[in-house]
Amino acid sequence: MADWLGDIWWAVENDPLVAESLGGCPIWHQVQKLPEDRLGGPSLMAHFAAHFLFARGKHLIEPADEALVEGELRYVYNDLNNPTVLAARRNDPQMRTEMESGVLFGPEDRGCTGGEIREELWVESIRAYMLNPNYIKTVANELARVIRKVWNRNPATNRTVKFN
Repeated sequence: MADWLGDIWWAVENDPLVAESLGGCPIWHQVQKLPEDRLGGPSLMAHFAAHFLFARGKHLIEPADEALVEGELRYVYNDLNNPTVLAARRNDPQMRTEMESGVLFGPEDRGCTGGEIREELWVESIRAYMLNPNYIKTVANELARVIRKVWNRNPATNRTVKFN
């Protein structure tokens, strides 16, 4: 087992917030079945790190901010996970998102229900910010502002990661 995955297992077994956060994650259930050589990607590690951050900061997201960024959360999720968009980008890396693909894709399409949907939307946006801050600031500037507001001010997370 990859070292970082072992650390996540430890956290799931010892931290109820993390266990709750990952419990509904469809990627978490899939990764447990992957062979060792497929576990090392930065995107996958960032996704799980984003679950840790979300578990520690979700209570600080103000309802007004969440309502303000709902469309941007969906845009980012679709842009980074839509199989139709990803396949088309292999031919045209400059392709835009749902308006050109015609197909919207959300956590519901991966089997998420209820609160899991909200969580996966936030987790993917946090992951995107960690991996490419310029991307999130360009396509979802208000969402980037809310992420900075919530997680940079949170003493449970701001020593681990700082969003600029």
